Amino acid sequence: MIDIYKEFLFSSQKNNERNFEKLKPEQKECVIFANACKSLNIEGKLNAVWLHIPNEIANNRHPRFGSLQKRMGKIAGAADYVFLGEKNSCFIEFKVKTNTVTTKQNKNQLMFEEWCKKIGVNYFLVYSTQEALQKLREIKLLRD
Repeated sequence: MIDIYKEFLFSSQKNNERNFEKLKPEQKECVIFANACKSLNIEGKLNAVWLHIPNEIANNRHPRFGSLQKRMGKIAGAADYVFLGEKNSCFIEFKVKTNTVTTKQNKNQLMFEEWCKKIGVNYFLVYSTQEALQKLREIKLLRD
């Protein structure tokens, strides 16, 4: 991939180890996944434009900001990531599964998943970076 894309993909990456360790388990897995996707884009193996949907931002701000976000199209329950390829697309929702806890989708996330299925858009609920990458392989957005 051209160097400008490499710079673009990694320009927002300012995470150091200390900050990474402060993240919650699901956030850590999302950072690992995002870094893997950036590298795979650069290597030319991930054939998709993708982004993280920052639902957390609107949930942690002033009520007026949240209201504005809804009016602008924020959808409660939207998945963590969206991938858009030439012939395929998908949403990926990360959850955590550990020895002591398994997080589950909330009501809005279940409704969003159902909306995707009704329209025929791929929606994947995953518990690890490896599982997410496998789903991208299955729909031909990622090649080895």
